[in-house]
Amino acid sequence: SCHDLSDGGLLCGLVESAIAGDLGVRLSFSEIKNDKWGLLDFCFNEAPGRFVVSLDKKFHEEFIRCVSGISKLYLGNVCPEKKFQVLWAEEKYEEEINSLRVSFLN
Repeated sequence: SCHDLSDGGLLCGLVESAIAGDLGVRLSFSEIKNDKWGLLDFCFNEAPGRFVVSLDKKFHEEFIRCVSGISKLYLGNVCPEKKFQVLWAEEKYEEEINSLRVSFLN
């Protein structure tokens, strides 16, 4: 799947994708600037040209070849547990996908 990040940024796009696929997401922001404002900008920046892609591991090498020369960052994976999990520094944030769905739709 591929989702643009122009409406709400990375976290909103990932939440929308997780709700639509009824799957969980496990993210690690270990490579992101280790301060709160750097993380907030990364998560909610709506700059044009940003998108998030999820794909089966068997397509990984082909995908990397197709996007050579484009800046990319591995953030995590899709998981069968219906939870949205974010690891950053020493902190862990977790929310049930169904809870996010209720908030998103209301």
